[in-house]
Amino acid sequence: MAEVCSSILPSPWGHPPAFRLEPQDAADLPGDWATMPADLLDRIKQILDASEGRAWQMTKHARLVNRHWCRWAEKAITSVEPTNVVSLDVVVDRIARTFTRVRCLKLRRAQGPGDGGLPALERIQATLRALDMSSCSQMTDAGLECVGRLAELTDLSVRLCKQKVTEEGLMHLGRLTNLASLVLCECVSVSDATLESWGGLQRLTRLSMARCERITDEGLRHLGKLASLTQVRAVLWL
Repeated sequence: MAEVCSSILPSPWGHPPAFRLEPQDAADLPGDWATMPADLLDRIKQILDASEGRAWQMTKHARLVNRHWCRWAEKAITSVEPTNVVSLDVVVDRIARTFTRVRCLKLRRAQGPGDGGLPALERIQATLRALDMSSCSQMTDAGLECVGRLAELTDLSVRLCKQKVTEEGLMHLGRLTNLASLVLCECVSVSDATLESWGGLQRLTRLSMARCERITDEGLRHLGKLASLTQVRAVLWL
């Protein structure tokens, strides 16, 4: 099942957190640690995330403490990176039922399920804002059509999704009018016609398309029509 962050990260907790709860403060808390208020758990998570970026460890293992902590953790998890994905339908079903505040889904290097399960993402599109599908070698035009229906996305990466994707498939991304960031590095099917079809991406501020070798000066002129675009990374072979 889905895990928060990658399984290759360090073992839980690591160094002590960068704060201390003094005895006099603890005395003012209602109940005990087992029923610690959700707003206090939220604050601890914020401190861990701000100091060493280790809040994912807290939310991951809080689910094992007791039911109270488990309920809090399920609401606090906002980013999920599944490992060993067999069925995207199963992953999305779990997110929809349990992790209802997930805003970021990372499917990087997902090889097994192909893109046949991508229609399931529409079940969580109301909260989903960021989708990372980098190096998903089984991505096809049909999969990009599904992604193009996720209207609330603001961040999308389809980096290195190049084996089975055509310029027509990439045109589906032109429907994502809320996009602010788009990563397309080494998507060799990106063409001048693709960029022309993205004229509706008027909220796009960051575009990365390094080594998209079919783009010419004409394609870059199309990008000039995107009023919000301020950052473009394009290492082109012209």
